[in-house]
Order: sequence, then C-alpha cells, then structure tokens
Amino acid sequence: MQKLLIGDKEYSEYEYSSEEEFEKDLVDNVKKVFGNKTAYIDVKKILKRKFTNSSIPDGYFIRLYY
Repeated sequence: MQKLLIGDKEYSEYEYSSEEEFEKDLVDNVKKVFGNKTAYIDVKKILKRKFTNSSIPDGYFIRLYY
C-alpha cells in the first residue's frame, strides 16, 4: 500500500469496492477535489458518434474561471 506524507500527516491509499462508490464520493466532495470555482454535472447520457463507437461519460466538469 502506498502512503503520502504531508508535514506530520500521513495519508494511505484507499481502494474502492465499486465504481459507484467512487463516483458517489467524488460527487459528494466535488468542491474539495476541484475547487469552489468549478461545477460538476452528474449525468450519464449516451453520446452517439457518426463514425466511431458511442460512449457514456460519468458526468461533465466545468471550470468557471480562466
């Protein structure tokens, strides 16, 4: 297991049991992860493409500053 040391704090790696658990943590902590001037739209919608396979993104991240 890998660890990260910052000052006198030690952080350990966490392994999620499912993608759904990871996504929930991300959505619940989006401002802590990406900052206050951001938005995350949690929506899954099929993106169809004309010449390649379709894809389903987990959501959309928008940065609200330059």
